[in-house]
Amino acid sequence: MKKIYMVLIGAAVLVAVVVGVSLQNDPTLGERLGDAAEEVGDGVEDASEELDPNRTLGEDIGDAIEDAGDELQDAAN
Repeated sequence: MKKIYMVLIGAAVLVAVVVGVSLQNDPTLGERLGDAAEEVGDGVEDASEELDPNRTLGEDIGDAIEDAGDELQDAAN
């Protein structure tokens, strides 16, 4: 009898997790504006780094890897 209760509790937890994950967060106008401002800020920072003549090859490679990760993350969203 305990096994049945454990299975039912496990199923209830699983359903709760699936429902929680599947609910989408609808951002407010303020959140969307904040996200847009953050993206602009990232672009300015990237531009200033590109203009720095003292950057090493390692820094350039690191930036390329970071940019690729950002693009993958954006594509996943």
